[in-house]
Amino acid sequence: LIRPVFDLEECAKLGLEPLQQEALDITGIKVEDLEKAPCLQEVWSRFTEHVGKFSTGTGKWAKPIACGYNIQNFDLPIVQRICGKTPYKFGPWDEERECQDVFHPRDVVDIMAITFQLFENNRSVWSISFDSIRKYFGLSSEGAHSSICDVEQNAMFLIRYMKWMRSSIPKMKLQDSMKDINIQDFYDVPA
Repeated sequence: LIRPVFDLEECAKLGLEPLQQEALDITGIKVEDLEKAPCLQEVWSRFTEHVGKFSTGTGKWAKPIACGYNIQNFDLPIVQRICGKTPYKFGPWDEERECQDVFHPRDVVDIMAITFQLFENNRSVWSISFDSIRKYFGLSSEGAHSSICDVEQNAMFLIRYMKWMRSSIPKMKLQDSMKDINIQDFYDVPA
């Protein structure tokens, strides 16, 4: 947990939305628990130290790859903001690239994008929200929207997907499979 900014004027000054009852209802977190939680800077320091343990070497190209559901549109902008954009400057920050330096600067695994690829033509999945995907795959919704539950379920989904891909790809003839193909070959209408 991270102690939020409770003061409405301070929220406005920082460009933050105030704590919302709907979020408390969804997560089941109590205001009393948030009031006792450590501040963002303390939690961020522990988070970046923990993530840093998964680097494969030194330098930005050895940083861990960010992975999560809708991480490109939700989590990574938050990381960017906390690392070096106003109002926070908690780092680590890559001055040269002007971006966060917690995760790999290029590679990201957004499980929502994978979900779209798997289900873009499947009418039995009405939405690619993580709640819909939970239901489709038979994952429990108990604890949904708590970070630990979401992280564990995303990991299960990604591991299942990667195992499936690793077993399927060797059976496909990919090398030279696009040789001598014209883009018009992919269309049903004449050029």
